[in-house]
Amino acid sequence: MSGKSVTGVRDYFDAWTSVILSDVGHTYQAGTVIGHSATPYRDTNVFLAGRAGIGAGMRVLDAGCGACGPAVDIVEHTGDLTIDAMTISEVQAAAGTAHLQARGLADRIRVRVGDYHQMPFPDGTFDVVYFLESACYTEDNVALFGEALRVLKPGGALYVKDQFVEEGPLTPAETTALAGMNEIFACNITRLLDEVAQAIADAGFIDVQAGGRDFFDHAEYKKAMAKFLDERPLLGADGRPQLTSLGQGHQYPGVLEGTPPVFTADIRAIRPR
Repeated sequence: MSGKSVTGVRDYFDAWTSVILSDVGHTYQAGTVIGHSATPYRDTNVFLAGRAGIGAGMRVLDAGCGACGPAVDIVEHTGDLTIDAMTISEVQAAAGTAHLQARGLADRIRVRVGDYHQMPFPDGTFDVVYFLESACYTEDNVALFGEALRVLKPGGALYVKDQFVEEGPLTPAETTALAGMNEIFACNITRLLDEVAQAIADAGFIDVQAGGRDFFDHAEYKKAMAKFLDERPLLGADGRPQLTSLGQGHQYPGVLEGTPPVFTADIRAIRPR
């Protein structure tokens, strides 16, 4: 990742973490699992842990951990495991540390600030490395997943859940919406699902499996952008939704009601033994 990109991502999360915590919560993901209960983000995190193959007794890396919502949910659900959580943002790290301390998990989850392209862990440290809508901030997938390969134990699992670009030629409106989304969210969602899967294979992983598109939708995230009453958005005098602070800062409904050609899916892979 270039210095400019690292700075841009850090600045985004330093500036927006307090708003994200207020309007979304400790889990900042666009895609949530379909058919959830009253706890959509926790349900999603538990579902993702199962998809990743996370189990008791493991040491796990949360690469791009945000404010530790997923890590906390996974540890509370799974039980006896430890998670090392990395973020580029000091503000996120502080929020995550406060969250896990409030949940009594400071001895099970360790938060570090750093660039996930250059991680401070020995080779072969982890049973599972996961990226939950965080790999989309890289400009070099092969380098990123090569670093994940390095810190995984032989036979360890990689799990990536993220946003990917739709296949096929994009219309001018879709191209504009995609560029606007990447600029607003300081991310780099520019690749097809198969392209990211190929980058994972090129980094040295085997048994690369891409799919899971039908598991996720963006309904919950859209709700965080606007004010709702009884499942319907509150409308202003102009007939448009009344926005939350997150929605105002992220130009909703221009982006989320526009035509960004993206979807949520996941990729699973194994480090060779």
